Formats: sequence, C-alpha cells, structure tokens
Amino acid sequence: MLHPLFPEEELAAYCGKRKQALEIERRKVDTLVRELFAGALFGPEHPYGVTYPESDYDTLRRSDLVELYRRLYTAENCLIVCSGRVGEEELRGIAALGEALPRSGAPAEVRFPAPSSESYRFVRRADAVQSSLRIGRLLFPRTHPDFVGMQVVATVLGGYFGSRLMHNLREVHGYTYGVGAAMINFEQAGYLAIAAQVGAEETAAALDECYFEIERLRREPLSDEELQLVKNIMTGEMMRILDGPFGIADVTIENLLCGTDNDAIERNMRAIREITPAEVQRLAERYLRREELVTAVVGAEDPFAGR
Repeated sequence: MLHPLFPEEELAAYCGKRKQALEIERRKVDTLVRELFAGALFGPEHPYGVTYPESDYDTLRRSDLVELYRRLYTAENCLIVCSGRVGEEELRGIAALGEALPRSGAPAEVRFPAPSSESYRFVRRADAVQSSLRIGRLLFPRTHPDFVGMQVVATVLGGYFGSRLMHNLREVHGYTYGVGAAMINFEQAGYLAIAAQVGAEETAAALDECYFEIERLRREPLSDEELQLVKNIMTGEMMRILDGPFGIADVTIENLLCGTDNDAIERNMRAIREITPAEVQRLAERYLRREELVTAVVGAEDPFAGR
C-alpha cells in the first residue's frame, strides 16, 4: 500500500492472463450485451460506458501504474472504515497507516461528461443459440429521493424468483431459465436494468413480454399482498447484507462514497415499509415510459428487423 514495486514480470503475467480471460469472456453473448448496454446508456465518451480492446494490455507499462499510484493513491482520496471488535491498539495502528499515506494537497478531481443514451443497439452473433437482452434506462444515484422507490419497482419486476418477469418469461412462456431486474448504483450515476438470456427464436417475443410487464406496472396498481411480499424480501435482504462486520463495512463504505452515512439504512428501511401500491405505480408511470427505455440485444437475428 505504501511502497508498491509493480514488478515488471508480475505485470507482464497479469496482463497476459487478463487479455486471455477477456478474449474468452467476449465470446459470450452475455458479456457482449453488458458492454453494449453500458455504451447505449452512457455513450462512447463517458467512463461508465467505455469498453477497451484486449490489445490495450499489450501497451500497458509499469510507468503507467507508477503515475496512477502517484496521482490517485493519496491520503486525500482514501478513507478507512473499521468494523467488528476494534480496540485502542487497533485504532492506533490504523491511524499510523493513514498518517503514512502520501499527500498531494487536494483530492483528485474527476469530471465526467454528460451521458448520451441511445434507444437501441444490436450486435449479430450468427452462431448464437441464445440471445442476451438488456432493457432499462439511465436514472439517478442513491442520493435521489426516488431511488429506494425505484428499487421496489425493480424488485416487483424481476428482483426475486416469483417476480412478474420471472413468472411471465419462465413459468408461463418458457423463454428463459432466469430473468432479473435491479437498480444499479454508481458514485455519480444510477440506472435500472432488466437482464435475460432467451432462446434465439424467442427473442422478439421475450422482449414484447418484458415491455408488456413494464406497461402493466405503469397502468395497474399491484395488490397489497404482492407489495407486502416484496417489502418482506427487500428488508430481509438488507438485514442479510448487514449480518457481520464485513457486510457492515461494505455498506458503510458505499454510503460514504455516495455522500451519505449509515443513517441511510434506517431511512431506506422506513421508505420500503411505507411505500404504497399507488406510489409504486406513480414511479413506474413516471420513469418507465416506453419511449425512454434503452434496449440492447446480442444474438443471431435482429428482433426488430422488419417490425
């Protein structure tokens, strides 16, 4: 942490392994659609939407790592979180480590360009027996007042095994083994995403059913029983994540990086408990308009060709 060497031979071995792993991963439709969807959401110039070629590992040099460490691995850019049985001796040791971190005088300034979304992207893989789908839209980070409510919306759609999308695509139509939906949080952005892999010949039909379930949530209030089930699942998952010092530390770090504190846990739990079917419908109606959704598909045939 304080005196990294970045040995040339270790860097060369790492780059070789990562390049090979990336080449293998990019043979999979799920990897390709994940990159395709990020680019469609954020645009080619935004850090959250950029992908890099495998050949970049060939040009990575030790001097690049040294410069990155000098510029970013400073006390101003670091935080230390302690969780568990922490006493005075441990605190003194941690404080000594923090004091030894190099200082630059100011935190690094990172400027992100404005995102630029596209409504649809498709990549053809002629040999694919399955298509990989992503549907969603760019929204907001965790500090937005509607973020927790949209987590509820995402859970209703595809956040648990009995969700609406799982019931429709898997149980009713047999298009997929699994489909999921979630709110994704970054430090400076957030988005909703639905993800599934379906049989190549069912791609268009599966997309139609996804759009149907989104629209149904916008037009019809869900029942109190369904919402209560979702609330129980979400609060239970939050308690599971917070079970133990490592989970508490991870949540604390995320809260600090997002500009809040651990009081957000109780606020989020209260927001989940108090949300109503009408509020869920309002959020879905406001944020999930069909014309504002972004769709990405990787598969053998373009599902929108000729439609």
